Amino acid sequence: MTEIIDLDKLLPEPKKIKISGKVLMLYPGKIKTLIKIQKAFAGFKEASTEEQSGLLESVVDTLVKIIPDIKNDDVDIGIEQLPEIINIAYQSSIPKDLNLAKKNKMTTDSPDQKKMPKTSQEQ
Repeated sequence: MTEIIDLDKLLPEPKKIKISGKVLMLYPGKIKTLIKIQKAFAGFKEASTEEQSGLLESVVDTLVKIIPDIKNDDVDIGIEQLPEIINIAYQSSIPKDLNLAKKNKMTTDSPDQKKMPKTSQEQ
């Protein structure tokens, strides 16, 4: 049977953030989620009031994927907080330790360790 390589353990730990006086967990964003948030927020300033409402709704619906507790009625995000939330989401998704895969014994050299494809720098 083929061994399963758990790439989820390479994901960064969630961050604690405070919104509406509540400490919430911000989970590392996946690429698709981060792109959706960025796209929805990017056109906000140029949009009409009606369009802004729809864009904000789209952003909040997507933010729930990385901050699940914002769906609670007692948590409300200020428009001024949104760019910083997006920034933190991006920054928290970047691995601080680029050697994390090797620390988790995911290498390309040893036959008894989990395999990981070589990067262009290693080839």
